[in-house]
Amino acid sequence: MRMKAAGFCMLACLAAAVAGGAEPQPNAPSPEDARSMYVRANAMLADARNGDVDRVPQLLEAAAPVYFPAAYKLLEVYEGRYKGIPEQPEKAARLARRLAEDDSAGDAVQAAMRAVAMFQLAGYLEKGRGCVADMPQAVMWMKRAADAGNEAARVELARYLMLGKGVKQDAGHARETLIGVARRAPQTPKVFFYLGTMCYKGLGQKADYYTAARLFEAGVKRRDADCMNNLAVMYEYGLGVPRNAQAAATLYRRAAEIGNREASSNLQRFSFKENAKASRSQSTPPAERVLNAALRLVDALPLPEPWPTRLKAALTRTPAKP
Repeated sequence: MRMKAAGFCMLACLAAAVAGGAEPQPNAPSPEDARSMYVRANAMLADARNGDVDRVPQLLEAAAPVYFPAAYKLLEVYEGRYKGIPEQPEKAARLARRLAEDDSAGDAVQAAMRAVAMFQLAGYLEKGRGCVADMPQAVMWMKRAADAGNEAARVELARYLMLGKGVKQDAGHARETLIGVARRAPQTPKVFFYLGTMCYKGLGQKADYYTAARLFEAGVKRRDADCMNNLAVMYEYGLGVPRNAQAAATLYRRAAEIGNREASSNLQRFSFKENAKASRSQSTPPAERVLNAALRLVDALPLPEPWPTRLKAALTRTPAKP
C-alpha cells in the first residue's frame, strides 16, 4: 500500500515529464491497469522477434504516472537501449530530472531508483545530452546520488576528482573512494578500470604496471570492455605482463565485440602490424633468421665490451673494429 501511495504522489510530475509538460490526464489508468501495461511492455522488449516494439513507449507513457517502475523503464527506452526504438535524449533528460527532483515518500526500492535517476541526470548534464551542459549541476546531482547510496555515482565522483572535472583535482581522495567501492561492491561498472588507470598513469601514486594489469584483469572478469582494451595494450607491449600477441588479439576482439570503439581501432592496427611482421618473417631466408636471432641474443647477454662486438664479428664473419 505504501508503494501505491507513493506512486500516486508522483502523478503530476511524471505525467508532465512523459507528456513533455502537459497537465495530468483525467483518464489515467488504475494502478492494476498500469501494472498490466508495464508487464506487456516488458514482454515486448524481451521478445526479440516481436515486431511491435514501437508500441512500448506509448504503453509506458500511459503507465508511468501511476506505476513508478514504468517511469524508470521508460527512461531506459528513451535512452535508446532497446533495438527497434529510436533514442529520444531530450525526453530522457526531462524525465530523469522529474524523477530526480521528486521527493515524495517511498520505500527503499523507490529511493534507490530515484538515486539512479539522479545518476543519469548528472551524466546528461555533464555531456550536454538532451539538455544544456552544466558541469556544476552534474557534480551536484552526482553527489546527491552518491549520498543516496548509489555506488556507480561514487565511482563517477572519483573520476571527477581524478581528472579535476568540475571539482578540485584530488587523486588521493579519488583512489580512496574507488578502493572503498571495489571492496563493498566490486561489480560496480568502471571501478577497476579507473583504479587500473590511476596505477598505469601514476595518478596519486607511483606508476605500477604490474598492479595496473592485475586491476584490469579484475575488470575483464566482470566484462568491462575498457579493461579488456587496456589489458590488451599491456600484453601487446609487455607492460606489467609478458608480451603475448595472442592474448592481446583475443582481448582486443572481445572488447570490440562488446562495442568498444578504441578496441576495434586497436584490433585493426594490431592485426595489420602482426600480418606485416609475419610477411617479413616468411620472406627472410632461414639462415638469416637464425643469424638475426643469434645477434639479438648477444645484445641481451650481460657482457662487457669488447666481447659483444667480437661475438657479433665472429657470427657475421666480418673483422671487428679495433
